[in-house]
Amino acid sequence: YKILTTLRTCLLNLKRPGFMKLSLFSWDCFVRSVSFTELGPMLPTICVSLSPLLETYPEEVTKILDYLLIENHDSIARHISEIFFIDDLKVSPRIASVVATQIKRNKPKSFEEGVRIWLRRIKHETDEVRLKALIELKKFLERHRSHLNALILNHSNVHPLVVELLDSLLIGCQEKDENIRLRCGECLGELGAVEPSLLPRRIVSRDDSKFIPQMNEEFASEVLQEFARALQMETDTHNVSCFSLAIQEILKAFDISPSGKNSRIWSALSSTIRERIYPLLSS
Repeated sequence: YKILTTLRTCLLNLKRPGFMKLSLFSWDCFVRSVSFTELGPMLPTICVSLSPLLETYPEEVTKILDYLLIENHDSIARHISEIFFIDDLKVSPRIASVVATQIKRNKPKSFEEGVRIWLRRIKHETDEVRLKALIELKKFLERHRSHLNALILNHSNVHPLVVELLDSLLIGCQEKDENIRLRCGECLGELGAVEPSLLPRRIVSRDDSKFIPQMNEEFASEVLQEFARALQMETDTHNVSCFSLAIQEILKAFDISPSGKNSRIWSALSSTIRERIYPLLSS
């Protein structure tokens, strides 16, 4: 993930002479060196990151996408539908067809299932993917107005999915990216006015509060997760190094590792986060 972040950071310097070609070569090496188990979840980030290179080097980028989506289709088939923004990319008709087929095959069978899918996508760690997900979520809510109204109005309380969606969009309105804030606002507009009395009452307890008053193991677990997410989203190399160092210090201070004193904290982390911070155990 740190390599992926570095490659994305390099895209900010494409105007430097020869840098675009070098960046393209690096991306090609990256996708051919990483296992498909790890590449699968990265597909949306990889595709949206290669987008700036498509106009100048369409043939070279197409070869990379061919390698991922066609030559090794079976290895990452279950992740291909996450490239829901394929129509925004100027890819070859062959690649577009492969992705469209997979999207159709994984089409949600119900409105509720569709909401769950878009909820996951608008929480993606890459801002560009989140932005595209918010744009598509608005269209999704527009198309299913009657189903959305049913979840809001046909129960004594608002459906939990709507509550989760409302929470996620309100959190998105606090993002530093103005475009994300704007799109979250548009999606909130699609939800319309939700009667506050129909929302569930919330009692804040120590178990579900983000506030941790002591530097304990619970604190370490929460901070590791937040730093790992921030590490993936960061594009500034200096900040990436700072986050990496902070994660290393926490792992060391609390002896968190697969075989350390607090191995249970390590096991409790998601597989994605474990993969992301594992190199920091020894680097």
